[in-house]
Amino acid sequence: MLMLDQCIDTHIITVDNLSSDECEDLIKRLDICQEAKRQFISLQISWQDYLDLIECAGVDISQFLHNADNNALIMGF
Repeated sequence: MLMLDQCIDTHIITVDNLSSDECEDLIKRLDICQEAKRQFISLQISWQDYLDLIECAGVDISQFLHNADNNALIMGF
């Protein structure tokens, strides 16, 4: 499962001069993504539910799927 975890991981990308409110918002969004990933990997939610949750957290799903596909290819899937 570790390889799957790495293929579908999400990260915070920051820029300079973020306010504390913006930082808190980014952390909350990452927490949502990490919890959704945990639930997906433990088979508590479906792939579609996982995608819906991370999309609600502000993830660009098209870019995410492209990155996940590339990660899987690099890892030999």
